[in-house]
Amino acid sequence: MTRSTLLFSLLLGCAGYASAGPGTQPVQDPAARPGCACNQRQPADKGAPAWQGFHVDALAEGDSTRVVNAAHYLEQTADNRPRIDAAFVLRTGAQPAWRVALEGSTVYFSRPFAGEDGHRFVLAFVEQHGRIDARVFYRSNSQFSWRACDATGNGHLGKGFHEFDKELPIALSVALHTAGAAAPSSRLAGAHPSADEARALLRGLTESQSAAGPGKVVLARDGRYWSRDYAAYVASEPIPWSAVSATLPSPSGLPQADPDATRLPAQDELPDLRHPLYRFTFDNEAYAPFAGGNAKVTGEVYPSFDGRLQYLFFSDASGRAFLSSVELPGAPLTPYGVRANYLDVRGMNAPLMDYSFQIPTRFGGSARADYADNWAYVQRQPIVAYFLRERARSGKSE
Repeated sequence: MTRSTLLFSLLLGCAGYASAGPGTQPVQDPAARPGCACNQRQPADKGAPAWQGFHVDALAEGDSTRVVNAAHYLEQTADNRPRIDAAFVLRTGAQPAWRVALEGSTVYFSRPFAGEDGHRFVLAFVEQHGRIDARVFYRSNSQFSWRACDATGNGHLGKGFHEFDKELPIALSVALHTAGAAAPSSRLAGAHPSADEARALLRGLTESQSAAGPGKVVLARDGRYWSRDYAAYVASEPIPWSAVSATLPSPSGLPQADPDATRLPAQDELPDLRHPLYRFTFDNEAYAPFAGGNAKVTGEVYPSFDGRLQYLFFSDASGRAFLSSVELPGAPLTPYGVRANYLDVRGMNAPLMDYSFQIPTRFGGSARADYADNWAYVQRQPIVAYFLRERARSGKSE
C-alpha cells in the first residue's frame, strides 16, 4: 500500500471507519456524525486566525464535581502506588476547570500543576460514548506540545511505541496552552495539588514500569514501555509519511535520522504557510536558557496544501523553529485522548533542545544526560528548512 493510499484510508474516519493500524482492531471513529469538523480549513483573515477545530469552556464548580464523581479511575494493582478516587481528586483541588469539545468527544482538564522532572501536568477526564476516564496529560519540556501519560517509572514518563504516538491532537494541545483565556469559577481558579499530591496523582493514575512482562506494562528492548490497555486502543506502528534512507549515530546508541537522507513529503502534503489556522504564545521556562533567557515561544498551526493534514510548529523569539507534530484530523480519538492512528514523523520533529545523548554525535551530541541546544541539527532538517524559507517568503518571519 502506498503512502497516499494509507493517508486516504485514514480520511475515511469522517465516514465512521478507520484502520487502527497493524496489530490492532479497527476503531469506530467518534467523529462520524453530521457536521464533523475533521477537515475544516479556514484561512486567517488579515492575520487574525479563524479555526473552528475546538472550543474551550470554563466549568462551573457543580459541573466539575459531577465529572469527577462520574469518572472511572485506574484500578491500581501495584503495591507501592496510591489508589486514586473522586474524593482524593476533590480534596486535592485537581478537579477540571475547563472543557473542550473535540470531534464527538469531550475532554475536561484541571489547572496545570508542577510535577516530576519539571514537567507541567493536568488531570484530564476523557468522555466518550457516555463513559468518563481519568487520565494524566503533561507538557513535553523539549517538544513543547502536550502528551498523554499511561505508564511511569521512577521519575520517568513512558514514551509509548515511538514517543510521537503519545502526542495529543493538535487542537487539544493548543487548548491546553491557551485555556487561561476562559476564566473558571473562583474556587477552581485557585485550586491545585501540592507537590506530594501531584506525585500521588501521577503514580496512582498510571501503570508502573515495574509491572512489565506478564503484568500490565510492555517493556521494549530499547527501554521504551507502555501499558497494555493503551496498546489496545493505539496502533503500534505509524502511517508511513517521512522518508529516511540513512541514520546517524548518537551517544545513546539509538540511531537518529540523517537530515541529508530525509526527503520531504509530496507538495500537496506540505504545510501551506499562507493560511495559518491558529497562532498563540506561551512561556517555556525550561527552554529559556537556550534562547538568551527569553522564555517566549510561539505556536503556529497550518493546514497542508490539500487540507488533509495539520502541522504544529514552534518558534522562539529569535525565529528558530521546529516541527512539533503533524496529524490527520479526524483520525479516531481514543479514551487516552490521543489518536488511534498517527504519522511517522521520524527525521522531521527534532526539538530545539534535546537530551545531549540523543543528539547525533556529528551535530554536537555527548554522553551528558541534561538538555543541550539542538539547533545545529534541527535547522538541517528538510521540513524546518522549508518552513523557514517559506515563512520568510510569505513575509511572516517575526
